[in-house]
Formats: sequence, C-alpha cells, structure tokens
Amino acid sequence: ACSGECDIIILKKGHWNKWNGSDGGNHIMDFRFIEKQNAIAVISCKSYLTRTTIEKTYCENMLKYVEKIWLFAECCGPESVELIKKDAIAIGYENFWYLYTWSRTTEKTVDSEDGWYNFIESVRSLKK
Repeated sequence: ACSGECDIIILKKGHWNKWNGSDGGNHIMDFRFIEKQNAIAVISCKSYLTRTTIEKTYCENMLKYVEKIWLFAECCGPESVELIKKDAIAIGYENFWYLYTWSRTTEKTVDSEDGWYNFIESVRSLKK
C-alpha cells in the first residue's frame, strides 16, 4: 500500500526500494520506499503557514500509516501561533513547531528558540 508523499519520515533503519526520478545523471528526486511498520513519525514541513493552509486531508491520510504526524513551519504570523497549534492538534497532528514568526505589517521577525529546542528533544526522544 502506498501513502501520500511527505516531507520527512523518521524511520527504523532501512528501506526496500528507492527511485531518484530519472535514469540519467540529473537526480531531481530521492524517494525511499519503506514498510509502514518501520515508520516512526512523519513531519510535514511548510515555509509560511496560516490556519487556512494546514493540510487536514494530508494528516488524515497519513494517520493510516503512522501514529505520529508532526507539523513544522519555517514561519507563521505572530498572532497565529496558538491558533495554528490548536487547529493542527484538533485535525490530528501530534504537535506543531515553527522557527520564527514574521509580521506582514511590520516585517518584524522573532525567533522561536524554545520551540526549536523542543522540536529537537522530541526527535531525540523517538530513539527511546
């Protein structure tokens, strides 16, 4: 059975097949095919995330294959962080992280250092 395409899969070691998108030297893709019991977590990555761009269907479909579906954004609006997290968890994502917020009106950015460290610790905890 095949799942939808995803950004990052954290898995137990090994894959049973791979495909790079071409037979020549220009490799534009690097797909690895794994058995679903070897998937530990899937991370959906976005560059700029809003509440309306959270992918509900993606999460619902991926939950057929793996229990831990995480959402990671490079950035989002400063007023949207808690609303995005609330919506994402309600949809089925286990957690949500972002690197920084960016205001469209002031163009101010604020790093999410605690969020980044929490994300790293969450990834590390999967090994336990």
